Amino acid sequence: MQNFLDPLLRPKSVAILGASKTEDSVGQWALKNLIKGGYKGAIYPINPSYDSIQGISCFKSVSQLPETPDLAIFAVSDHRIEALFDEIIEAKISAAVIFSSLVVDNDKAPTLKERIQEKIRNSGILVCGANGMGFYNVRDSMWACGFDSSDHKPIGNVSLISHSGSGMSGILDCEDRLRFNFAVSTGNELSVTMDQYLNFVLDLPETKAVGLFIETARNPNGFIAALKKAKEKKIPIVALKVGKTEKSAQLTVSHSGAIAGDDDTYDALFDLYGVQRVRDTEELVASLILFSEFGVLDDGHLVALHDSGGERQLLVDLAHENNVPLTELHSSSVKDLEKIIDPELPAINPLDVWSRGGPNSSTQYSESARILLSDPGAAIEALILNRAPYGKIYPSYIELMKKTREKTGKPIILVSSHQGSGYDPEVTVQTHEGYPILDGVSPTLVAIKNLFNYRDFFGRNKVQLSCDVPANINDHIDILK
Repeated sequence: MQNFLDPLLRPKSVAILGASKTEDSVGQWALKNLIKGGYKGAIYPINPSYDSIQGISCFKSVSQLPETPDLAIFAVSDHRIEALFDEIIEAKISAAVIFSSLVVDNDKAPTLKERIQEKIRNSGILVCGANGMGFYNVRDSMWACGFDSSDHKPIGNVSLISHSGSGMSGILDCEDRLRFNFAVSTGNELSVTMDQYLNFVLDLPETKAVGLFIETARNPNGFIAALKKAKEKKIPIVALKVGKTEKSAQLTVSHSGAIAGDDDTYDALFDLYGVQRVRDTEELVASLILFSEFGVLDDGHLVALHDSGGERQLLVDLAHENNVPLTELHSSSVKDLEKIIDPELPAINPLDVWSRGGPNSSTQYSESARILLSDPGAAIEALILNRAPYGKIYPSYIELMKKTREKTGKPIILVSSHQGSGYDPEVTVQTHEGYPILDGVSPTLVAIKNLFNYRDFFGRNKVQLSCDVPANINDHIDILK
């Protein structure tokens, strides 16, 4: 499907202004990432100091290019940007990526940023940035980023749109359990705004969940329309909205020039369109993992199996604090559990299945997990079982997940109360196979609550997908930005 953002996000050819051989420079990484991402179009490095870079012919200036590229990536310092921006306007280049902040010493009004923004308005150039880290269009093999990056293949089903560059890269490059089709650091949004990127990803066929790291909605009407579109398509959005406190809102202005907006209005807007709000990146990641693997849950609540009485109590406390409903077991499930577990253990949910151990413990685990998830009030099961030494996952835990899922047909996850410095590749492998392995009880509970809330949102008072924004939202639309 064609999109007006194609010259920016799906360019047929790309020029890199300031392409470089200098190790770890933005100009080097911009070229490396295009190649690493598998970009199939023409690449034109521009730097008068080189004849070629990484085996690709280098050009002295924009005017010497053999064709007009769709996209220009700026990998130069701020004091050089304005003159080069004039060159791409003259060359009729349609789009640009600007990583830098557009701040120079001893600047005068109008500032460099204001001058560039005026040029953008007059020319109609599509710009990602400034003050951002670019984007990764994984599905179209187009990576426009001037920084070190991990691999992002194969194409996934999660999209991430972030006003924060580190908010994007800290997840994209450090969380292998999530697989992305698209991610962008929108920066100052001098041209293209969050709602336009959101519309773009909602039209991608594989998008199953979208994460937002949002400071403000610079185009409130467009943002509302995009949220409505996500609701109509039943694509869950998980939002990390910053700027809740007065001091944080002030820092938002200094960081990106944006005004954080009225937080209560955002809450009302998110509630209207089923957007699940989280408090931090841990909750954002956990929620996206579960949405990407399970989608919309069936009716029911949470059942949990433990091998620790203390950790069971912790889960109950945290579930209460986070308003996560726990399944009240059916009498038949209670009777079945009483036949399996040691008599001194109460047959309740959450269930502590460990007491005496012994040769029957394996059967107690497997049968208890099955009985819990088979309960008519269970929608999802969490196995709260900690990792082995060095962060490894016990193979028996993976087997327990798979057998329980096979017998019940319902979602099941493995959760460790804490994950330290160790690592086990099975965490990623099993998550991608539909058996998510998460860390931390609190973010996991929030993620599960978000799945419940999103499911219940569509049945709440028989909500109509065509409903309009209520008057109180329209009255406050200006304070979204």
